[in-house]
Amino acid sequence: MHLERRTAVVQFELFSGRPKAACRWPATRLWRHLSIDGTTCPAQNFRSPINDEQWRDFIRKLRDCNVNHDPSGYRGAASIRSLGQQLYQGLVGLSPALREFLGRDGVAADW
Repeated sequence: MHLERRTAVVQFELFSGRPKAACRWPATRLWRHLSIDGTTCPAQNFRSPINDEQWRDFIRKLRDCNVNHDPSGYRGAASIRSLGQQLYQGLVGLSPALREFLGRDGVAADW
């Protein structure tokens, strides 16, 4: 039994025409395109829930967790997981179709 492999494609484009080097990640971005299994779906604009300081803190904690295998690593891992959940919630909040797509299990195919 094979699992059907579905695909979602998301594309971001900056609102302004500024060069990417002049923009930081948390800048407001335009949700330009969402397609699921080749079908275009409507989606809202995206704004990162994570600011620059949170990204720096994330990188620091990620490095610490990879190097220091001690009890303090659990707090760092919990923080990393929390940031990931914030990003996930921001992403799935853009479109009910994307939320449904990311929430599904694999679907059995008859081939």
